[in-house]
Amino acid sequence: LDCVGRIYVREGMGGFWKGLCPTLMTGVPYVMFQLSLWEYYRDAYRRYLRPSVYGVSSSKADGMKDVLESSIESSIAGSLGSLTAQLLVFPGDTIRKRMMADGVDSRPGGGKDPRKYKGMMDCLRQVLREGGASRLYHGLVPCIVKALPNGAIQFGSIELFSKLVPQAYLLITSALAALATTTTATTTTAAAAGVT
Repeated sequence: LDCVGRIYVREGMGGFWKGLCPTLMTGVPYVMFQLSLWEYYRDAYRRYLRPSVYGVSSSKADGMKDVLESSIESSIAGSLGSLTAQLLVFPGDTIRKRMMADGVDSRPGGGKDPRKYKGMMDCLRQVLREGGASRLYHGLVPCIVKALPNGAIQFGSIELFSKLVPQAYLLITSALAALATTTTATTTTAAAAGVT
């Protein structure tokens, strides 16, 4: 609560929404690019590296081997999709992070606004003035190190569970149906024999 109070006192209600516009301008395109590129890379992988399965529906799956191969394909494609999406939106992400951190360090303002940036465009201009376009990619390596395994886990898991959950559901419902049939048959046989 102390943090909430300090933000309100120093920046007013606007402090709670600082960086929202850049977040939306980078977050939405990131997910859009990531999903689109995952699908593109996955299809390209199947088309060129596994042409025997390209266009084969999941109903013709070759058991657990196909589930694991599909998960590996999705992991690779997810890593590449996340990497590419990160490269595309990183300049906006840099602006977002700078705007969110702006004013946090309590620069002495002598009663003036402690913020360094007046808005997104002002932040962009100042970053470019500081170090040119390359400054927009400052901190890219740690983000890539995070994006590669993140994309692999995210999309590998999606593929794995999308194939395993329906199979598990069918297995469970089949077992329950067989159990119900056995129970019904046992009850019918017992009733016919006069056993209660």
